[in-house]
Amino acid sequence: MATETYRVNGVAVTKYMPATQKQKTPVVMVHGGNHAGWCWETWAQFFAEAGYEVHVPDWYNHGASDALLDEEFLHRSIADVAKKEIPYITERFDQPPILIGHSMGGLAAALYATTAPVERLAMVATVMPQSAHPDPIPLPVDMNKPYPLFPFEQAKQIFFTKSSEADARRYYERLSVESPQAVYEATHWSVELDPADVTVPTLVMATEFDQLIPHEPLKRYAEMLHADYIQASGVGHSDVLLKSPEAETAAQQVIDWLAK
Repeated sequence: MATETYRVNGVAVTKYMPATQKQKTPVVMVHGGNHAGWCWETWAQFFAEAGYEVHVPDWYNHGASDALLDEEFLHRSIADVAKKEIPYITERFDQPPILIGHSMGGLAAALYATTAPVERLAMVATVMPQSAHPDPIPLPVDMNKPYPLFPFEQAKQIFFTKSSEADARRYYERLSVESPQAVYEATHWSVELDPADVTVPTLVMATEFDQLIPHEPLKRYAEMLHADYIQASGVGHSDVLLKSPEAETAAQQVIDWLAK
């Protein structure tokens, strides 16, 4: 396996290339809020070892991608990732991709799939749209400034629930502040998406110890999508991508689903 980085319209993308490309369909992995492409490293390597070519973007204002003007960042919606970062990559392909999204990135991937060809869609611990009717999370959001990072102890509980403290601190150092618009959408489930518009084969993966995404509404959302529903064991919201060996086990579950 080899990696390279490229930029398209200011979006930094890491490309993971298999030693032998056994699968023709490219994979795009879309990170969620506060995170960047670094959180997919374990999964991307695992998929590349299975023969997939994987492309992992950083959102604007995250990781190595360009920063936005404050006024644009403050009003940046999850839907904007579906309109910009994802198509900037997929328009380079000569066939529809497999999209895999985590958290806010899962909702962005689903939104993209309603408007453009996608081979398969997998959503991991995904933020849900308004149509799934989850109860709002009572998190105050000041729409006039970037949403700051949670204090470490809270971030560990929310994101890195089952990771060691040492690992959680390493991950925490890599987190980014977030658009208040996106945080509001992810906690008040305010993005509009008609599940009937998602017509590709879809997988929804829950995580056993998720502190953000409630299981029952997520199951209901999967049913509305006519999606397969599975659960990753022993991990929380972001641990599913990061904590070995559980992250590799979860990645294998998605690879097995793709092989159906």
